[in-house]
Amino acid sequence: MNAILHKRPEPVMETLALLYVDGKNEALKKVLANILGVKELERTPEDLQRDQLHADYVAAFSALRKDNEDSPFLFDEPDMGSYLLPCACFAMERDLLYQADSLSREELEDYLRAGYLFLQDANVSLFETSDKDWETFLAGSEWLRRFVDQIQKYFSSLAFLVRENIPAMESAWNQLSSRIQPYLRMQSFEDFTERSTLAVDAPVRECYPLLSIYTSSFIVNQVFYYGLFSLDHRPDEQRDNAKQLITEFCRAVGDSKRTEILFLLRERPRYNRELAKLLDLTPATATHHLDQLFRCGLIKMTTESDNQKRIYYEINQARAAQFVSLMKTLFDI
Repeated sequence: MNAILHKRPEPVMETLALLYVDGKNEALKKVLANILGVKELERTPEDLQRDQLHADYVAAFSALRKDNEDSPFLFDEPDMGSYLLPCACFAMERDLLYQADSLSREELEDYLRAGYLFLQDANVSLFETSDKDWETFLAGSEWLRRFVDQIQKYFSSLAFLVRENIPAMESAWNQLSSRIQPYLRMQSFEDFTERSTLAVDAPVRECYPLLSIYTSSFIVNQVFYYGLFSLDHRPDEQRDNAKQLITEFCRAVGDSKRTEILFLLRERPRYNRELAKLLDLTPATATHHLDQLFRCGLIKMTTESDNQKRIYYEINQARAAQFVSLMKTLFDI
């Protein structure tokens, strides 16, 4: 199973990264220099161009970002390792972005524990320990202990700020997209795996790369994380199991708004904000529904010939045909 290397950044993960990276460009360059064992980074002309591009991208986001009273604690204080943990939770459970307010303390702590094991399984060694005991891990970060002490407040606040800032991320990306695309075209799956702990032949279930410029990536113990990924350890026969595929399809279309999206896309390809307006949704909520359909393959991204900067969504006819075929088999039609 190949990684899903998006042509655009995954909205939740990219927004989480930008919220953390904003204001830390110079500090992160020093971190990278320290990792490489040099006093100062040697920059080629191409590196300098890329640095400027990324600085412009972060500045465009910074000009539009929204904050609240929890922002200094959430974004200014944590080290990258600590911040990566709640990011992993949002990567594993996308609905958490919209359900954090309603979950109990125990449920949110369970998410953090699961996120910790997720990162351990990905060979991320946080806080210089490989101990899989949650309490030992928790003791390694003052920021994380404070986060857990008020977990309902901070998880909800982080989810709210991501939802509020997804439009800022999208706007910043659109402003710089024509300059960014040449770098993305140079990226390949091998480029991605070369700088991460992910093996080239790993059974990747999902992969959420951030903009592949080091300052919007996470650097943990000398490993570059261009996004987050999860590994699919299921055997091939289970991964391709018809019952599992039907369940995934039905879960994706089992929401009235997502069904409406499919009807609208049946007419013609549409872009995020157009769908949001037609369905009376915020752009962030529309992105959430589109992501659910995208993840099971029922829709795909495209562009218009006269507007290469705007990403449209359209029905993935091949995947839809597979869904129809499976349903016919299920009901013996």
